Amino acid sequence: MNYSFALIISVSLLATLIIHCAANASLVQDTCKKISQKSPDVNYDFCVAAFESDPTSKTASLQQLAFISLKLGTSNATALIPRIKSLLTESKFDAYAKQCLRDCLELYSDAIDSLKDAVEDFKEGDLAKANADISAAMDGADTCESQFTEKQGEVSPLTKENGDFTQLAAISLAFTAKFP
Repeated sequence: MNYSFALIISVSLLATLIIHCAANASLVQDTCKKISQKSPDVNYDFCVAAFESDPTSKTASLQQLAFISLKLGTSNATALIPRIKSLLTESKFDAYAKQCLRDCLELYSDAIDSLKDAVEDFKEGDLAKANADISAAMDGADTCESQFTEKQGEVSPLTKENGDFTQLAAISLAFTAKFP
């Protein structure tokens, strides 16, 4: 009889866990659907994949997803720093491209600081300031990309990275309108 009771409890706990995980998967999907419909900078599949790359999103609330999105953007920008430094050592880039890369390095360093500020802004409930900080970070990626096009024939080696960061920043930016 104790075995039956333990089995019933175990099955009940498992069912509760499955329902909770399914509900959170739905929260990520619903959130990404709304964000991608409102923001031309965000692809739905990219948004879902980004959140799914962080295991804590499986049990996160909407507000926690906002913080996760900022963490993802900060991690992405942080990972770009060594990538840009590596590109600067390559001889295939001319002086103009190397100056653009140095600018990108500074822009992404600033973006990291802006996103860290945005985390504090969210914690303090200052969504307008969070919006401004995230927008500044997003502008950095846009500037990094567009400066390469100022010289005819120049191609940015960071197009994909700039696009990914822009999407992550746009996801975070959408959360500034989500909370009262």
